[in-house]
Parts: sequence; structure tokens; C-alpha cells
Amino acid sequence: MSTDNERVLFKYRDAQDHQLVVNSAPDGGNIRFYADNLAFDGDHVNVWLPCKEARYFLDAIARRESFEYADSMGDRLVMEAPAEDWTVFTFTRAVRDDEEGGEESVRVVVLSARIPELQGAVLSLLDEADGKPSWLALAEREEMEALAATLASNEKRASDVARHVNERLAELEITPLQRATSDGQGDFIPAILLHGVPDEGLFEVHAGFDEETNGVSLLSAAPDDPELRETGVLFSDCSAAEARRRILLAHRQGPAPLPPAPAPLPPHVEAIVTALDEINGTLQNMYRYGIGQS
Repeated sequence: MSTDNERVLFKYRDAQDHQLVVNSAPDGGNIRFYADNLAFDGDHVNVWLPCKEARYFLDAIARRESFEYADSMGDRLVMEAPAEDWTVFTFTRAVRDDEEGGEESVRVVVLSARIPELQGAVLSLLDEADGKPSWLALAEREEMEALAATLASNEKRASDVARHVNERLAELEITPLQRATSDGQGDFIPAILLHGVPDEGLFEVHAGFDEETNGVSLLSAAPDDPELRETGVLFSDCSAAEARRRILLAHRQGPAPLPPAPAPLPPHVEAIVTALDEINGTLQNMYRYGIGQS
């Protein structure tokens, strides 16, 4: 547990009731990771991470790579390479010479939306060790926490949208090749209904979300342009049979055509527009420097 000389800067509890706490060590030279299995008689592990290793830890998160460290007592922190939705941390307490029994281990799964908050906590402790003013370290930590809150909000929105799309597909008795989901960073990923078959002139079809109607829309992409575009077809108010017909139609017709590019201006009109822009710029400069004002 933490002492009076330790400040808790990050605290997280996963779905398995495994908790991770990050705080400063009393000597200020290490960062303390405390992992606790909150079940009755559960394991708990302390790992003391020196500032130098903490920088490697942050670099590994940024590069989405794994990280491993063992402290002077042999207690280990192992971070698996961050996945899209979560990052897995395993803390293991080495057996002491005067103890019986085996190693203790706690595995904590931290959602991606909370990782920026963890990074901010570690970074603020490093800043303090480097002599950075406490108010500046606090401002940076608050910025990271605000980012984490935004990511969490965006991720909840994306997850809610994905659930809505999947539920509507289930109501229509349509089993997608890949269910709608979120990427763990707040972006919605449409469901895949059909793959394209370019040789047969058939387009891929995805089930997306229409913000205006809160309904499910069909998306498609041309073989020479992988970007998904609206087909103009909605699932908001149709039967299962009509939904199947609309998917088949999108499979054959693909995305809605792009609007035509605006025609270029005639040369004399373009010259007038250019002259007016120059006059406007001159007037703005005159106003800025007080020229012509009484």
C-alpha cells in the first residue's frame, strides 16, 4: 500500500478486479508500480522502476512495442506490445530466500483509452525528478488526463455506434463477414457484408452509420479507390427481404457517383477575381496601419 510520502498519480481496476497503482517512491528516484489482485487472499506485487527505465517504458508504449524490467529484488514488470483495444501488464513477485511457496503474479488489462493517463502519470514523475517546476508537470499531467477523457468519450461513442449497427443487422437476419467494431482509439469500423469481386464487376459492401437518421447505411468502394463512400441506401425502415435486395443492389452498383468537379472559370472572370483579391488585401493593409483613417 502507499505511504504518506507517496502520491498516487494513476489508479486503474480492470474487469477481473485486478488493480494497478502508479505513484512516486519515497526516495524520489524510482517510480512504484503496485499491482493487486483484489480477490480475497489475492496476490500483490510491487515493482520499483528507475527513471531511466521509465523512459524506455514510455518509448515502448509510443512505439507499440513490448517492455520488460526486473528490479533489484527480482520482481518483474512485463508489458505486452499494446493492442488496439488494450494493453496487458503482468507483474511478478520473485520468491524470497526466507519465504516458502511460489511466485506471486498479477495480470492487469488496461483499456487503450486509459493509456494516455498512465503515460502522463509516469511523465510527470520523470519531470519532477528532472527538476521541472511542479506547476508545469501538473499542467502536462492535466493535459494528458483531458486527452484520456476525450479518448474514452470517443471510444464509448464508437462502441455504441458499432453495437447499434450489429443489433440492426441481427434484426434483419444478416450475418456480416466481420461485425462492426471500434478501433480502441475512438473510431468506428463499419461491418463488412460482402467482399468485392472486380473481375465480375461486383463491389464490396459495408454497413455503416448515418448520423442524420441514426440508421444503418450501406457503404461501398470502387476497385481503384479503397475509400468507403455512401451508396445512398439506408436500413432504417425496411424489411429483411428489402434489406437483402438493397445489399445486392449496392454489391452490383457500388458507391454513389462523386459530384462533378466545378467547371473552371473563364480567363476574364478569373482575372477579375484575382484583381478583387489584390484590392481586398491592399485595403486590409491600409486599415491595419491606419492609412486613410481620420
